[in-house]
Amino acid sequence: MKSRVITKAAATWLAAALFSMVVMATALPASACPLCKEAVPENAGVDGAPQPRIADGYFWSILFMIGTPFTIVAVMGTTFYVVLRKNVIPAAGA
Repeated sequence: MKSRVITKAAATWLAAALFSMVVMATALPASACPLCKEAVPENAGVDGAPQPRIADGYFWSILFMIGTPFTIVAVMGTTFYVVLRKNVIPAAGA
């Protein structure tokens, strides 16, 4: 019978995948406001004056939420590219 040997890298990836699945399975849903228009009334100030800084906060938070997945994918892709380029065996004639 042939025995299978799990490399350290495979064991690390397996542990990371299992940890990610456990975290996703036990995570609670986040409360979010889908309609910022209703969350920020026109006159939200104490003295009746509008508060544009609250709307700016919502604006920037939405931009960060949209940009985060792309940033994560870009960082992971760049990391894999750099690691693969460092581990390439040079050609015999080079």
